[in-house]
Amino acid sequence: ILMRYAHYWKWFILSVLLAGGAAYAYLLFQTPIYKIQTSLLIKDDKKGLSEDNILKEMDIFTPKKVVENEMEILKSYALMDKVVTSLGLDVQYFRPTNTIKQEIYDESPFRLIVEKGNSELYEADLSILVESANRVRINDALYPINQSIQTPYGRLRVFAPRALKASIEPIIVRVEPHQEIVEDYLKRLTVDPSSKVSSVLLMTLEDAVPHKGEAILNKLITEYNQAAIVDKNIVASNTLNFIEERLRLIAGELSTVEKGVESYKSSEGITDLSSQAQVFLATVKDNDDQLNKASIQLGVIQDLERYVTSKSNERGVAPSVLAVSDPVLIGLVSKVTELELQRDQLSRTTTSNNPILQSVEAQIKATKESLSENIQNQKQILVNTQQKLKATNRQLENQIRTIPRKERALVDITRQQSIKNNLYTYLLAKREETALSYASTVADS
Repeated sequence: ILMRYAHYWKWFILSVLLAGGAAYAYLLFQTPIYKIQTSLLIKDDKKGLSEDNILKEMDIFTPKKVVENEMEILKSYALMDKVVTSLGLDVQYFRPTNTIKQEIYDESPFRLIVEKGNSELYEADLSILVESANRVRINDALYPINQSIQTPYGRLRVFAPRALKASIEPIIVRVEPHQEIVEDYLKRLTVDPSSKVSSVLLMTLEDAVPHKGEAILNKLITEYNQAAIVDKNIVASNTLNFIEERLRLIAGELSTVEKGVESYKSSEGITDLSSQAQVFLATVKDNDDQLNKASIQLGVIQDLERYVTSKSNERGVAPSVLAVSDPVLIGLVSKVTELELQRDQLSRTTTSNNPILQSVEAQIKATKESLSENIQNQKQILVNTQQKLKATNRQLENQIRTIPRKERALVDITRQQSIKNNLYTYLLAKREETALSYASTVADS
């Protein structure tokens, strides 16, 4: 059979040479595409089986940090939109060659900033040639650099981070619509688990510039971690805002009271209190401190009560649990916050009819009912404590009336100063504790 075709050996060699030459010519005009890959470890304590959660693993509706959800979040439009905006990926730069236009990512001597583009900007490439250190030519028209310029393509700005040098070869600039670029990179991005029992995700992106692909993946992970930290810091941030607001109020009141003490001592010529007045003042001070703490705790409990009743069917920011010492109450608030964050993540990637999402909704409702019962118990305890402390205050005030008039008046003023000063110190300490907790939050990846 081979001898039958051996007579045509010249045609076989010729066809191989022609096919090889055609393939070589074809590749000369094709942009090489590189695959950039990185791995991301999702720290999931509930991943895998253990003797503590074997029964939970059998329930498909058990709420946990699902790696599949994290994959969808990494491929979400919102994260990629931040990446494209931060890296300026909607503007591409090319260097012309004999065959193709070679894309350059961070080698361009300037950056084109689109302040307000029109439709013509997205339909044609711009040829930008550096004429001198402070002027460039855009499609046969000269423009200054580092200034807002009006062109046929809209209002642009050519930004040069360092001094430009005149060149003989132009740089081709292509501007794409922002939304199309985001969707294009989402199509090119793949996120897959390394194995069925692993929480390591492999992120792969194909791009013509390897360094650009690396920058995109690194930025995507940075934005993902930042979003996770923001979610975890919702309660801490709310607590800080609450403390800062109270500190501003107490600082003004403390300054007013201190000026009142100074003014009264000067006008009445009082330099010191008698021992009897000091004893009463110390006793009243301790009672007032307890009353203040009870009032703050009661205020927090009332905020939690309003949160549970008004936000029963929608996403709400959990209020501050400042000064609440009951571990059960704190645990229920943390659980509600965690479930609501999980519901937010699920709602981004699934429909409202999804059974897992409905299961999370049911758990949020049940947890808030338990939280409501605990709040009522804590509220009743604090109200009773507050009434007892107020009764003690009335008894002490009756005893203070036995002190001479000048000293009695000074005791009243000094007492207000002590209340405000202790409350201010207490809030300062709580602010530092909350700030440390806020700053030490890290992402789960």
